[in-house]
Amino acid sequence: MNIDYDNTFATSDEHYGHRNIITYCARPFKNEKEMDKVLIHNYNSTVNENSVVFHIGDISMMASSRVQYFEKLAEKLRPVRSRHLILGNHDALHAHRYVEIGLFTTVHTAFWFETKEGYRFVLAHDPAIYQAALKDSIMICGHIHGLFRTLPNEQLANVGVDVWDFKPVSFSQILNLLKSEGKIS
Repeated sequence: MNIDYDNTFATSDEHYGHRNIITYCARPFKNEKEMDKVLIHNYNSTVNENSVVFHIGDISMMASSRVQYFEKLAEKLRPVRSRHLILGNHDALHAHRYVEIGLFTTVHTAFWFETKEGYRFVLAHDPAIYQAALKDSIMICGHIHGLFRTLPNEQLANVGVDVWDFKPVSFSQILNLLKSEGKIS
């Protein structure tokens, strides 16, 4: 797969509309409306119309009956070339509904690909899958909020908003972090 590392992004665990996540993760917001506003602003100021974005799960805690919430969110997020959802444990809509309402281009339970430079990526919400993944792959996950950004001696990066200043992170940033820690060359 040929990707532009500077214009391909990953993010996770936004939990749009979820009041309790503010307390649970000690997020610096007074309420969910302020949090949503900051998350949307940060997203829109980071990506552009040519970006490819992978959301690695838990975009929101909204129930499947709140389809209108997701439709409005789709209107607020900057249009990009493609936006892909890797399902998390709190993603409540049926996969096809995310695509039908225009929030995502595709939806997956996990996603694997190899770049022309030879990097193998595994994208999955829960980092526990890393134990089953090939160890020569770079795991991009979420689920664990602020628990860690990377793990010692592992090619694994958490792209949750809680450890990336509440905005998406580019694949260049992920690769540079793993290189700086001596996990990849």
